[in-house]
Order: sequence, then structure tokens, then C-alpha cells
Amino acid sequence: MLALGRWSVPHFNGLPYLDKPVLFFWLMAAGFRIFGPAELAARLPAALGALATVGLTFAIGRCLFPDRRRPLLGAFIVASTPLAIAFGRLAIFDMPFTALVTAALFCLLRARLDGSPRIWLPLAGLAMGFATLTKGPVGLAVPLVGWWAGRGA
Repeated sequence: MLALGRWSVPHFNGLPYLDKPVLFFWLMAAGFRIFGPAELAARLPAALGALATVGLTFAIGRCLFPDRRRPLLGAFIVASTPLAIAFGRLAIFDMPFTALVTAALFCLLRARLDGSPRIWLPLAGLAMGFATLTKGPVGLAVPLVGWWAGRGA
């Protein structure tokens, strides 16, 4: 993207790469612009996504449980899961996507529990939109299923 100056379509070996949406490529390109073409720049979006997922898991736990023990336990479980550790170290889509879906679920939970949907529903929509730009329509499906499942509770 940086070399060709084409930000709407990612390219791989000079050919358009249309298998995934563009957000992850934008994040990597931003890392390359800041740090140069380094391995750290390529892996940084996944690492930040893993950290955000751990923090958001703690935040969801704090919404659901008054004590700090259970939210910390949930965050620890996510942080110590082998796939989260592995995916947080690789330059792949999964951890930024997981962080965005978790952010959408957090916002939907806050909208339901706080009774303030004017604030939290647009933020959930933004997170779902970015999740969709990361890995496709499943970024909408997972949070919306959670929202609809909670309606009967």
C-alpha cells in the first residue's frame, strides 16, 4: 500500500489481494510508516489487539461482577490462552478482529445495563464496522447474536 500509494486495494506480489477487507492492511501500513518496514511494524496490530482483548475482557467482567477477582480471572484466562498468545505474536487478522468484536460486545452490554443506548450503541456500531473491515460480515454477526440473545434475559 505504501509503495504503490493505493490504499483502497491491498496488493501482494504486485497483484490485488482481495481475500480480506482492508483495515488490517491499513494498520500494518501505519506501522510501516511509523517504524519502517520492520517485523515489529507488521506484528504490532496483532499485539495491540491481544492487549485490548485482555483489557476489554476485564471491563466486561467489571460490568457483570461487583468484585475484582472474577474480572481479573477472566482477563488472566484470555491472556494465558495459547491461541491468544500465538495470534498476538503473528501478523494476522485474528487478534485485532477479536478485540473489535469484544469492544462491540462491551458497548452492547453497557447499552443494556446502563440504560444509555444513545452513547453505547453508536460505539458498538463503530466497533462492528471496524470488525467488518477487518474480517468481513462475521464482525456484525457475533455481536448482534449476543445482543439478540440478551433481549430475552
